[in-house]
Amino acid sequence: MDLAVITAQQVAELFILIGLGLLVPRPACSARGKQTLSNLLVNLVVPAMIINSYRMEFSAEILHNLMAAFALSTLSILLGLIITLLFTARSRDSRTPIFRFACVFSNAGYMGLPLISALFGSEGLLYASAFFTMFNLLLWTVGYSMVSGSSDPKKVAQSLLHCPAIYAIVVGLVLYLLQIRCPASSSSPWSFWAT
Repeated sequence: MDLAVITAQQVAELFILIGLGLLVPRPACSARGKQTLSNLLVNLVVPAMIINSYRMEFSAEILHNLMAAFALSTLSILLGLIITLLFTARSRDSRTPIFRFACVFSNAGYMGLPLISALFGSEGLLYASAFFTMFNLLLWTVGYSMVSGSSDPKKVAQSLLHCPAIYAIVVGLVLYLLQIRCPASSSSPWSFWAT
């Protein structure tokens, strides 16, 4: 029952935020403003959430579970890719690559991570971050190839290098595996950037 209450609270908070967004005057939501907010989310908020999810005590059991989460995450995304390719194999529409991309790569991570954190705590967020890690790796490799129509390894590698989440994943894994402590704590006024 507690999980249902926490989920309801998180969903209510999301609806309140959506409602506040509706109150913003239309000129304030220009295309440039939306792009700025999107850039802030992709370049700062998501990497901070990823790094924060790896800030926990090292445990062999958690590491084993984390590796399993990486493997199962990869498997689930690739299974989604296979199912999508099977159902769209006969499609000759010029928009098919975009439809395939949309079916395989959802937009659930941004809204899902705060909910998972509230429901399952830091360990649950760590496992969710494993999914988000594989999601980003496959998004910027397989997804990029699907949309661009190019499977040139050099271009795929360049697309990976332009993804801030990839750097956050590397930093987070280094922090977790080497148990490097960050100076920010939950009492720090700057800790909200990583939550």
